[in-house]
Amino acid sequence: MLFSPLAFEIPHESWRWRVSVLAGYLLLGVLFTWPLVLHLSDSVIQKGDVPVDTAQGIWGLWWVRTALLSGANPYVTSMLFYPESINMLYQTLSLPNVIPALPGSLLAGPVVAFNSIILLSFILGGYWVYRLAYALTLDRFAALVAGFVFVCTPSQIQRLYGGSIELIASFWLPFYFIVLIRALARRSLMGVFCAALTLFVTTLASQYYGLYAAVYTALYAVLATLHAPRETRWTTFLTGAGVGLLWVALLAPLLL
Repeated sequence: MLFSPLAFEIPHESWRWRVSVLAGYLLLGVLFTWPLVLHLSDSVIQKGDVPVDTAQGIWGLWWVRTALLSGANPYVTSMLFYPESINMLYQTLSLPNVIPALPGSLLAGPVVAFNSIILLSFILGGYWVYRLAYALTLDRFAALVAGFVFVCTPSQIQRLYGGSIELIASFWLPFYFIVLIRALARRSLMGVFCAALTLFVTTLASQYYGLYAAVYTALYAVLATLHAPRETRWTTFLTGAGVGLLWVALLAPLLL
């Protein structure tokens, strides 16, 4: 049900079509990173002779695998600045991006896992922008083009050359926007929790994107409130405020 121009439900599509869209963006990722798919275990995309951010990302993948297999906290390590222990929350650990790549890390090593995140950025980035654009336009072709533009824009390709996992995995932003819009449309406690949790995970994946999304949430919630029917404005505002407050509550223990 449509509550306001800025709070709406995402249209339903068949799973066959969704799988086709995902496969299409995977193929796009393979083509744009060619011949990476032929060298998943022995090569990475990089700019310059010294892959600083790429190497740091690969080390992070190795460290998370090592920590989880040994039952250690991945956010605390003494392997940097030994014998002192440091808090990896303020490093670019990007745990939500590392976890999906963990099977590849366990089976084939951290280089394969790192390259799988690159391909995943095309698949999920394109797909979530497609879903968001389709909800706005109800035009599949236009939505597919929007997904293409998002994952193949020069700024995104530049992130691939830079090698920073937390920037490469930009798909968290459109995914969060979809969850936020749905929460504002439904205006329920479950919607608030899901949106705040997604924002929290987005922040753990990339503190840059988490900050951007938090600012976006505040502005978007105000606009959605102003555009909502008079009888739903108060609950729309409370929904947006609830997402922000719960996000802060979830993040506070880690910061402290």
